[in-house]
Amino acid sequence: MFGKLKEDRNLDAWRDEAFLTLEALNRSQVGISFTSDGHVIEANANFLSVFGYTRAEVVGKHHRTFVEPVYAGSQEYHDFWQKLKSGGAVSGRFKCRGKDDKVVWVRAAYDPVLDRSKRVMKVIAFAQNITANIEAEETQAREKAKADQELMQVTTALAAHLQRLAAGDLTSTMTEEVADGYKQLRDNYNRARETLRLSLLTVVNASEAIHLGSSEISSASDLMARRAEQQAASLEETAAALNQISTTLKRGSEGAQAVAVSMNAAKEEAVKSGQTVLNAVDAMAKIATSSKKIVQIVGVIDEIAFQTNLLALNAGVEAARAGDAGRGFAVVASEVRVLAQRCSAAAKEIKGLITASSGDVDAGVKLVGDAGTALTGIVTNITNLDQLMADIASSAREQATGLAEVNAAVNQMDQVTQQNASMIEETNAAASNLQKEVMAMDELVRRFELGRDRRSQAAVSSVQGFPAVRKAAKQKSCLGANVTTGTRLVATSDENWDEF
Repeated sequence: MFGKLKEDRNLDAWRDEAFLTLEALNRSQVGISFTSDGHVIEANANFLSVFGYTRAEVVGKHHRTFVEPVYAGSQEYHDFWQKLKSGGAVSGRFKCRGKDDKVVWVRAAYDPVLDRSKRVMKVIAFAQNITANIEAEETQAREKAKADQELMQVTTALAAHLQRLAAGDLTSTMTEEVADGYKQLRDNYNRARETLRLSLLTVVNASEAIHLGSSEISSASDLMARRAEQQAASLEETAAALNQISTTLKRGSEGAQAVAVSMNAAKEEAVKSGQTVLNAVDAMAKIATSSKKIVQIVGVIDEIAFQTNLLALNAGVEAARAGDAGRGFAVVASEVRVLAQRCSAAAKEIKGLITASSGDVDAGVKLVGDAGTALTGIVTNITNLDQLMADIASSAREQATGLAEVNAAVNQMDQVTQQNASMIEETNAAASNLQKEVMAMDELVRRFELGRDRRSQAAVSSVQGFPAVRKAAKQKSCLGANVTTGTRLVATSDENWDEF
């Protein structure tokens, strides 16, 4: 910039502008000038204000007055002035010493002023006061160091406790004093460790309860398997018995059906016999009627014989009166009388026979009527018996059908029981696997040191809150005892199995 001004303007104008620029720098910057060997030529008001000196106290003083003694005697400080003497510029951040050893930090640029022969006439320095920034940085650094130290303390303690925790010791409580900012971390660690310890205590006791429960389940599964086998055998026997009963009922139904057919045939024969008896009764009735008519005819013949005998008697009387003239007529009349008497005797004999025959016919009619009545009753009874046998055959068929359905249901129950037995075996296997897994988990958990209250009542009480554990504990007495003997299995209450 200065070269450009020098080229574009005349020298006086350039000097004026350079002066104004230096004035501006003096107002805003800490400024000081030195001889080539480091003695103060001039210092501006900003420098005197910052370092706490008066002009008289700094003019002629060497530059080392404003730096720390250690640095002033160092090779670095020697090289610093050698570079300036050789015409080189130096810039950077410097720690300086003010009046009464006041520490002043500046960001400065040391620039040698060369003459026309390129020799160093003097050294000017302009700087910015960065003491407040450096102090803030140092304060921040101290705070960071303190925080790092506190963090190191916390991490060291926490690492030690975590190492014990990794080794399985869950009783290590972090009691070291830590900074306020890390007390929450310490408390959180202690709570997390205690929570983990109590959780593992619960897991340990729960694993024992699960182990006990799985043992009970395994024992109960064995018991159920044996009962299922017994039930399957009983159902198989029941199914066989039902098959036999179904066969017997079927045969009975067929026999009843055959009897019903025979009774129907007997009924038809009885009906036919009844009709025959009715025909016989009708015929006997006609015979009785004919006999009565014959008796009437015989009576008429007997009357005729009587009249003939009477006429023959009268004719004989008249022939006797006639004497010899009526002798022949008398003989005829006598013969007629004999014939009339014989005819009358025959008519009486026929009448007696017909009368006796009429009595026999009446008795036969009565007997045939009684036989017809009896056959009618027989037909009625056979009809009722046929209906009863039909009902018996129908009931036998229904019973056979019902038994067949019962047999099918029993067979299905047998299949379901066998499936249940298979599922119980699978349950038993699962319970055994569960026991193994629980034992493995218990071995893993027991690697941790959980303190003296490993079997504390509180932990056990918390575990007993699980329903499965309560059931296992409740079933310990009933199921465990029933596994030993077969006689006690029969006496086991169904309530235990329902609850199981």
